[in-house]
Amino acid sequence: MNARYVWQLQFDGEQGLAHAFGSLMETDDLDDCSVEHDELQIRFTADIARGQELVAAIYLMGELRWCSRHRLSPGGAVRSVPHAVMS
Repeated sequence: MNARYVWQLQFDGEQGLAHAFGSLMETDDLDDCSVEHDELQIRFTADIARGQELVAAIYLMGELRWCSRHRLSPGGAVRSVPHAVMS
């Protein structure tokens, strides 16, 4: 099994959040997805390649303010992983 990552996305507006959530709900290969409406934030888990594809597509939709990813350790703990941040 490929390493899994938690992706955290923050949005500038509700429309971007809604479009991203709709897109993620149409994806079959996510383990988990949560939305924090008040924070305009989504978290989901996916392998590195699929997560990058999803974030790139969501970025093109607009209103993505910030993105981070953290690798899940085999025991389920989260480890921080450096990466480029979209602005």
